[in-house]
Amino acid sequence: MNNLSEMKPYHILLIFICAICLFSACENNRVFESYGSISGNGWHKDSVLNYNFNIKDSALNYNLYFNLRNTVDYPYSNIWLFVSIDPQHGNAITDTVEFILAGPGGRWFGRGHGKYRDNKLIYQNNVFFPDTGIYRFNVQQGMRDNVLEGINDFGIRVEKVK
Repeated sequence: MNNLSEMKPYHILLIFICAICLFSACENNRVFESYGSISGNGWHKDSVLNYNFNIKDSALNYNLYFNLRNTVDYPYSNIWLFVSIDPQHGNAITDTVEFILAGPGGRWFGRGHGKYRDNKLIYQNNVFFPDTGIYRFNVQQGMRDNVLEGINDFGIRVEKVK
């Protein structure tokens, strides 16, 4: 068999089924993922992004990621974020975190071609949520700019630790 047209239909079906199983197995630990666009005018310092997700099993630990898409025109090599986690029951936790988006030579991290770079940034590993229920994440850019240009999309991903 030198090309796809010489393969028997059941071989193609078998390859297709294996590919689906492989890709679905990679996603079964995802609890929540939401990705939203930042205004075309930039991320205003007073703009708070809100994400609500439901923790159904408080016996598990979770990894928390931030998904960030920036352009190569973004004027900085890092980004500061103000993060607040507000559980359904209990007190809110606030945090200030910095992520590095480019190396010292100006080489952008993340994946992408052309103008855009996608970054999956680990926020916290092995997080224990003491209660089941709704948790609200609030994220705000913490840079000195009133309007931060070059950030196009931002999201949150919550995964069960395996």
